Amino acid sequence: MATYVKKIVEHPPDKVNYLYCVDKTKKNTQKRIIEAVSKQVGTGKVKQLPLEEAESNLYKDQFLLNINLKPSSYFDKFVKKDQIRYDTQMEEQGDEEEEEEEGIKKEKKIIEPPFKFNWQCRKGFFKNIKSINIEFNKHRGLKPVRIFMTGPPAVGKTHYGRQLAVYYNIPIINVKEVADLTKNLPGEEGEKVREYIEEKKQGIVDEENEKLAE
Repeated sequence: MATYVKKIVEHPPDKVNYLYCVDKTKKNTQKRIIEAVSKQVGTGKVKQLPLEEAESNLYKDQFLLNINLKPSSYFDKFVKKDQIRYDTQMEEQGDEEEEEEEGIKKEKKIIEPPFKFNWQCRKGFFKNIKSINIEFNKHRGLKPVRIFMTGPPAVGKTHYGRQLAVYYNIPIINVKEVADLTKNLPGEEGEKVREYIEEKKQGIVDEENEKLAE
């Protein structure tokens, strides 16, 4: 869209006050947009406010906007017009080259190629939310928040981990919970996890027995 806006600034349309760039994704609702953003940059959870709370929201007017709009046709008109401009200049340049062959020298003009719109997110916002997120973070120097907490039992790892997770709006991963979850996985993958855990447990037991024997 930035490329399109640049061309509009360079060649503003006559007698037009508003131009609409419309995402034509099916079922393009504000709820789906918010859910897509939440899944990509947060926990995936979305809170739906009761009507009485929504009425007092500062951004109520923005959320009531009808986003099912008809796109402007200026883009198509501009592409056709620019192609005609390019073809005309190329014909003129051909005529000048013929005149040069006859001995009349003229300074060559640099002809700008016709405008071609390169789609970055052709399939819409939902299908490209991952690449949009990566691009947004890259150009702003943003990095994901990752905090690793370790320590002996009963020092508050779980307690403070949960508080940090709420503050930074990031998921909390508990080693024991992950281990318990993976132990119950079905099939060959679950069997490998269970064998690994039992192997490590037995290793600890053997190590403790050796210490006691000494």
